[in-house]
Amino acid sequence: MYFLKNDTPNKCLNRMVKYLLRDDDLSVREEVQYFWRQKWAVEDIKKPRKTDDLLLALKACIVERVVEVWNAPPKNQNESVPEWCCGVPALDQKFSVISKEYRRFFEDDPSDIFGKKIFLHQGIICFSSEG
Repeated sequence: MYFLKNDTPNKCLNRMVKYLLRDDDLSVREEVQYFWRQKWAVEDIKKPRKTDDLLLALKACIVERVVEVWNAPPKNQNESVPEWCCGVPALDQKFSVISKEYRRFFEDDPSDIFGKKIFLHQGIICFSSEG
């Protein structure tokens, strides 16, 4: 893995979203591992500025899922979701980063704890929601 000079949790989150939208699961996973190795606290991720509703919802979803996973065994961390995530509204329409031809494989893979109307499969540390 790499180290980026002057990197921040927010820059790392931006890369996760970029790779997610490119359907680059491997790079998303590498960024999550990179974030972990930096020993950054998830709650230190600042509210993104100048972003549209979709990107804000994606960022909030990723952050919420990371906290969920890292607080579960075997990591058992004590991570917290930043306050700004709680104020991110659901999208007007559902959005999926999974290609239409593959969505049927993930129909039984929802995580209903998030209400952003984002459909992402849990295998890349993300989730789906009915919202």
